[in-house]
Amino acid sequence: MADWRDRMTPEDHATIAARAPITPGTLVVLIGPAGAGKTQFTHGVPSREVISLDELRALVNGGDAGDQATTAEAVQLQDLLLDARLRRNRTVYCDSTSLMIA
Repeated sequence: MADWRDRMTPEDHATIAARAPITPGTLVVLIGPAGAGKTQFTHGVPSREVISLDELRALVNGGDAGDQATTAEAVQLQDLLLDARLRRNRTVYCDSTSLMIA
């Protein structure tokens, strides 16, 4: 059954993200299937606050964000960045695709 979320535009997602009351040092985890709007949601927050598993996969393998074979290495980088930023009381939006252990 469709509801109001099915009618949200990318701009709607960005507006919600920009207005969300987030305390400094908060970890915001965005998890869901491909195409669910996780990355679109992050467009409403400063890019320096976003750690994207897709971008880390592309960094590891030279450009292919969808290459699941590099997920384990990308998760290691993600964990290192998360730890460093949270220790410094920085807000982090973690954009990941699933809950599977790499």
